[in-house]
Amino acid sequence: MQPVIFTLTPAQRARMRNLALGAATLEVALVAVSLATGRHLWLFVICAGIAVVAFGLSYLGQRAAFAKVDTDGITARVFFNIHKRCTWTDIADISARSRQNNRARGRYVVVERVSGRRLALPAPISTDVFPDPEFDQKLAAIRRAWRTSKAG
Repeated sequence: MQPVIFTLTPAQRARMRNLALGAATLEVALVAVSLATGRHLWLFVICAGIAVVAFGLSYLGQRAAFAKVDTDGITARVFFNIHKRCTWTDIADISARSRQNNRARGRYVVVERVSGRRLALPAPISTDVFPDPEFDQKLAAIRRAWRTSKAG
């Protein structure tokens, strides 16, 4: 089996980038207003710096995240250089989970290990804000690779 790598779709990445740039622009505007009015400059600068760093790290982390399916199992890079690995024999189930909070709904893939521990894959994902129309096909491909490895 050839390795298959799942990442965010180009449309998801573009939306995430636009949100990060929008947040950075808003923070720059807040700093400009505070400079113009001379009030609470230090507070705006600190808040702007924290927000820009947080959005930037989130964007870069998601850009680097992937799930790789190969003959040995599933490898997930969840944040920059943190890799988590499950061999096919360690996997008890692969399912889609739904998550909903006050901002958005979404679906993501969860690998349940024989030990009971779970690994949420960073891709594929599909949310209201970052939709992936091929989410179900990608989930089916991951499950198919798992079933094939169990049969073989």
